[in-house]
Amino acid sequence: MFCVSTQKVRHLVGSFTRGMELPTALDRLFAEHQIRSGHLDLAGQVEGFTLQTEGRGDPVSVSGPALILRCGGFVADVDGKVSPRLMATLQFTGPLGPQIVGGLLVSARILSCEFRLDAFDDVFIVKKSDPRLLFPAWSDCFTEAPRASRAESSLAEAKDEPDEIPPEPEAPHPGDDVPGPGPGDVIEHFKFGACRVQKIDSGDMLDVWLPSKNKARLSMQVLQFVFLREDPDGTRYFQARPQKYR
Repeated sequence: MFCVSTQKVRHLVGSFTRGMELPTALDRLFAEHQIRSGHLDLAGQVEGFTLQTEGRGDPVSVSGPALILRCGGFVADVDGKVSPRLMATLQFTGPLGPQIVGGLLVSARILSCEFRLDAFDDVFIVKKSDPRLLFPAWSDCFTEAPRASRAESSLAEAKDEPDEIPPEPEAPHPGDDVPGPGPGDVIEHFKFGACRVQKIDSGDMLDVWLPSKNKARLSMQVLQFVFLREDPDGTRYFQARPQKYR
């Protein structure tokens, strides 16, 4: 289960140019306004649309105009590209008269289409496609720490040694070559206290949860980790101190 709180939201409203292909219009919108995550709603008319109604089935394509009854979804990083997955309900005129079809909107050409976009500037949603499913599933979600936590995180990456540093403990097994902290381990930080490691990003940045439940990033390049102990469940404990530069 993923559930995060967003504190930085931009509300954008507008309309797309007639004749544009919807995927092209969305790519331009996201690039011009630096959108990485959010929620998008559309209203208006399209034509020449394609809907995917089943994960493995053939898509439904209609060449004529259609009225958007409902269309919306999250903007997220899907398989490495920022794009929306929009669930749409469209009404069009078929051989039997007015018909309604719903599914995942793959493509459409714009006739008259307006939008509302809520951009989440402090959240990054990651999804992965599954050929067995119609809708990509959330695989991760990162949230930017509040202003105070970002200040704390920047202090953790600073190279200056603090005024007061607790005495450096002796490692339980000085001769052992103990690997550095990893996901699930606990870091006793000299300023923040006990921080639990969530993941290692880019090889030298630790994403951690602070005791305040906020998220922060610690640079492994400016910290020295001293192994303290290991619990029976495999959780390892380290003390983090600033690197000493000479």
